[in-house]
Amino acid sequence: MVRKKRAGGGASDSMGGVIGIDPGSVSGSIAYVSGSYVDSWAISGLTLRDQWVLLCNLKDYFRAKKAVLEKVGAMPKQGVSSTCKFCRNAGQLEAFLAALGLPYELPTPQKWQKIFSLTKKPGETNTDKKNRHKEAAQKLWPKMKIIHKNADALLIAEYGRRQP
Repeated sequence: MVRKKRAGGGASDSMGGVIGIDPGSVSGSIAYVSGSYVDSWAISGLTLRDQWVLLCNLKDYFRAKKAVLEKVGAMPKQGVSSTCKFCRNAGQLEAFLAALGLPYELPTPQKWQKIFSLTKKPGETNTDKKNRHKEAAQKLWPKMKIIHKNADALLIAEYGRRQP
């Protein structure tokens, strides 16, 4: 389940890394950042059990010191069914972190995006914004293949790594 990948970039971490979670059930990802070691997994391809096993491995084998799960809520123009699925997925991931006894933070998108200067610009489309997120992650990890699906989770993990 957990594959090893070296992606380069970032300062070294001697205390273990940080798990970053973008909880979208379709486009979300789980990422792990620790110094030059970086990896990510798409949530859409993982069962609940797979998500649990992945988080257990990141905590026990990789010695993750904390997790950062993006705080979510209803979004404008999102259907009721989609909102329920999105929030349910985030709640399940938060329950996994709590069950693992792993310290975690729930920053709003605006809070973690601010440190990378990624808050939405007036008149900017969602696609343009996502492209800026992808570019920011690619600058941090130039050897890693960054796609829209993993960019936010990687940046969320890096946000957590930079926090005291």
